[in-house]
Amino acid sequence: MDNLFLHACCAPCSIFPLKDILTKSPKLSLYLWYYNPNIHPKAEYLRRRDTLAYLISDLSYIAEAAKGDSLREAVKGDFAAAAKGDSLREAAKEDIAAAALVQKPDVTLKASPYEPAPFLEKAASFKDPKERCEFCYTLRIGQAASKALSMGFKYFSTTLLFSRQQDHELIRKICRQKACYYGLEFLDEDWRLGHSQALSISKKLNIYRQNYCGCVWGDAGM
Repeated sequence: MDNLFLHACCAPCSIFPLKDILTKSPKLSLYLWYYNPNIHPKAEYLRRRDTLAYLISDLSYIAEAAKGDSLREAVKGDFAAAAKGDSLREAAKEDIAAAALVQKPDVTLKASPYEPAPFLEKAASFKDPKERCEFCYTLRIGQAASKALSMGFKYFSTTLLFSRQQDHELIRKICRQKACYYGLEFLDEDWRLGHSQALSISKKLNIYRQNYCGCVWGDAGM
């Protein structure tokens, strides 16, 4: 995989996916698409968009986190050798190489215009919150897959896979369906595993963390 189309819902949910993707594939070309017509009001949409732009403006946190991970693994994996300095020296060499690769990753962010009317009109027809959420997932993931295909991407995914508040299995199911329909490969990851790490990084970077999914029903607690 040399490029990836990644639907991005917000900055907090993008922190760990970005770290995971670019640490594993530092030479990967990554295209982030901020498409979330569900977000209400417009000021919230813009705040989340701008926070995401702020996050990717300086991805040095990835190199810093990678260095910490490598050092912990070196000490945990071979304590005796680490005491002699051998493993630590090798880890240091790897850290320098990894940092050089991720300091200037090939990451592009594009945001769609704020056009909530079609989403609101359709979403309002659902009385069951679960059905409304499924519609929201399907709309955003479907549009992401369609755009990925039109831009010539083979692989796509979504940062919705990070959230512990979303229906993870339903999101995976919809992603697989859309990948099959559009002839794409779905990068299926459980990024929820990086929640504590992402929370720590977001606090360090002073990233805005919203307290609702984005839609008017979520804001009202419905």
